[in-house]
Amino acid sequence: MWSMSWRKYLFFLCLVCPTFSGARSDIRGVASLGVTELASTDATRFDPSDTCKPECMSEHGICSDGVCYCMTPWGGSKCEEKIDTRLRLGTFVTCGILLFMLMLGTLIGAFLGSSVGSGTPGIAAKTEVSKRRETWFVAK
Repeated sequence: MWSMSWRKYLFFLCLVCPTFSGARSDIRGVASLGVTELASTDATRFDPSDTCKPECMSEHGICSDGVCYCMTPWGGSKCEEKIDTRLRLGTFVTCGILLFMLMLGTLIGAFLGSSVGSGTPGIAAKTEVSKRRETWFVAK
């Protein structure tokens, strides 16, 4: 599993940067090889813990220039600690907060609506309009 993913990474690295001079500088020129040939070359056999002090745990990280770079969900100086990557809030907590905020917004809206509505009367509260009598004329 590890060697296959690392081979793809080396192939990409050689395509992007042909003058790569990392821990194993003998991988230069591998970009001219095909993918099947790349899998069988000695240049792709890379030990991820050959240069890091302390060594990276195998299958958890990649050593590059003496630094251990950890894959998700691993962390620590040697990629020995499993980091919790789950969501922080559960479904019920999120739904509860959403429901509470909805009710709070409704209460604030009702309070503001009643206080604004009572200060300025609308059309219905205006003084009584005088009613004019309707008059009909015969057309000439």
